Amino acid sequence: MRFWQTAWQSIVFGNPAAYLDRILAAGFDGIYVDRADVADYWLAGRPSARREMADLMIRIAAYARRKRPDILILMQNAEELLENRQVVEAIDGVAKEDLFYGIAHDQSANSRGDVQATVDLLRRLKRRGKAVLVVEYLATGSGKAEDA
Repeated sequence: MRFWQTAWQSIVFGNPAAYLDRILAAGFDGIYVDRADVADYWLAGRPSARREMADLMIRIAAYARRKRPDILILMQNAEELLENRQVVEAIDGVAKEDLFYGIAHDQSANSRGDVQATVDLLRRLKRRGKAVLVVEYLATGSGKAEDA
């Protein structure tokens, strides 16, 4: 998705037909913003992609809270965006997939460096009183679930 494009954003929020507006109108308690990590797919050709995704997350949160101040906002993955103080302030928590295993989509162990970098960011978020959820997709009987 070309999330920086105004036309795409108008599908997500900002008018009565947009998804977020319909979610808010239906009275849901929160939103779960999946695929915020898609920015990384664009980095090679669009160096501003992470900053643009951070800006989008901040705008989505501000828009939603203008309409419903008590709305909860969870971001899926994209923990690199947690380096942006405004993103941390805008969201209520993060759900991180594949923290220990499967970053390569094959259930192999993630590198210690990748795990530690992510854990450091998640711990900072937790210290700010924000929710941290971790999801691992592991086959039973492999011992990996117990390890995770």
